[in-house]
Amino acid sequence: MEESLINESLRLLEICGATKEIFAQLKDCVKLLESSLRRKSSNLNSEIDAFVSSTKRLRKLACKTLKSSKKTKSAATDPEPEDSIFGLLKEVESASFSAFESLLSSVSGAESRGWSVVSKYLKSKQDKATEMGQLQSELMVLRSNSKAVTSVEEVQKVLKGLAGMEWSLQESEEELDCIYRKLVKTRVSFLNILNH
Repeated sequence: MEESLINESLRLLEICGATKEIFAQLKDCVKLLESSLRRKSSNLNSEIDAFVSSTKRLRKLACKTLKSSKKTKSAATDPEPEDSIFGLLKEVESASFSAFESLLSSVSGAESRGWSVVSKYLKSKQDKATEMGQLQSELMVLRSNSKAVTSVEEVQKVLKGLAGMEWSLQESEEELDCIYRKLVKTRVSFLNILNH
């Protein structure tokens, strides 16, 4: 049982790290596109294509990580009776997996069927995923109009959407960083308890 918990805590760290990396890369893509729009780059079409391509790649990576998380979660052994410390740890791990699945679902566009409390807490993150789809639609309009005269209002609308997305991604990345540090501390404490 202890070995199972040790392995699952390591897997949680891996999934948290992968999720954090996806959010960081997505934020970098947003910053690059913002920069191109602000400096009115002459190759705006290629910049938009690169953004769409990068977000598609990150969505696929999020789907892959999500599948891996679900596989790990379903392979987990049944918890001990709830009054044991192991049962409590299993419940915490299950909740953590559900939280990461909700975050990854918000990026990948997959439907989250997770824990209702986590889903409610992360609803704003899922709303941001919808905004991401709307933003990509606006980018396609901007791209199609780039040969003609692009209005300042269209560019400002896209920049406003990108700024909102960047803020949301930054906030999520900071939260994931905090969770990662807590998971490391918990794992170290658990290993110390088992060794003594």
